[in-house]
Amino acid sequence: MLALGVALLAAAFLLINGMLDQASQTRQVVAVADVVERGAVIEASDLTTVQVPADESGLATVPASSIDEVAGKVATMRLAPGTTLPTGAVSDSLTPEAEHSIVGLNLSASQRPSTGLRGGDAVRIVHAPAEGNSTKEGPGEVMSAQVVSTSPTGQAGQVIVDVQVDSEQAPTLAAWALAGDVVLILDAPQE
Repeated sequence: MLALGVALLAAAFLLINGMLDQASQTRQVVAVADVVERGAVIEASDLTTVQVPADESGLATVPASSIDEVAGKVATMRLAPGTTLPTGAVSDSLTPEAEHSIVGLNLSASQRPSTGLRGGDAVRIVHAPAEGNSTKEGPGEVMSAQVVSTSPTGQAGQVIVDVQVDSEQAPTLAAWALAGDVVLILDAPQE
């Protein structure tokens, strides 16, 4: 009986220790406390911090230590209360720039680099129609763009990447994106 009691006590200790260890593996990130519309200046009162599991590698979030740097910036997308602040959701100024447009690309893991994309990244977008949908062989048309922001879609492996392109190219890119016929290439930073 004593051995059973000791075994149960040891099992309880291990269970509690494991739960405490799991609870301590979190990180603090910036979250949205109040609605911020796209183009609005973000006030300190619009922000808060929350704890998220440290192993949530799919979340592109802003660390809580950067909260003071976020206040005073412009929201590049509508920010909803109760959500974590995605990287790329703030900027010094609103985009698109003059004679440019923003196109949203819903990209799977096979259509983009696994390297985290950030606002300002220089990218190339390759038109890559599915086999049998193209009249020519080899690489498709290529378009230069700049990443504005990224956000997860909630579907496994899918990410929305907003890119800024010349206004004249935007309708073509939108058609490619709608068909799912794009692949994004991350280029070296421009100096």
